[in-house]
Amino acid sequence: MQNLTIEAASDESARHLCRALAEYRPRWTTDDDGRHFVSVQLGSDGHVLEIFDAIQAHVTERMRGEPVSSVTVALDDSQYSVHDR
Repeated sequence: MQNLTIEAASDESARHLCRALAEYRPRWTTDDDGRHFVSVQLGSDGHVLEIFDAIQAHVTERMRGEPVSSVTVALDDSQYSVHDR
């Protein structure tokens, strides 16, 4: 099973992200340098899209309702962008 891990900007950001992803059973860790990471297990393509939708809704809410049209993900030294259609 693959995981999606997001580095949160702060303790507060990690807490809010965990709440937004609660139905996907996120795991919150802090490394030795004090960086906060929120991870969720990925399943089917539909499950991945649901997770990205939840992240997009979370970011839009945090941006006080301004629409978010893309999310960029770094994976194995490559970056991928997901855009609304």
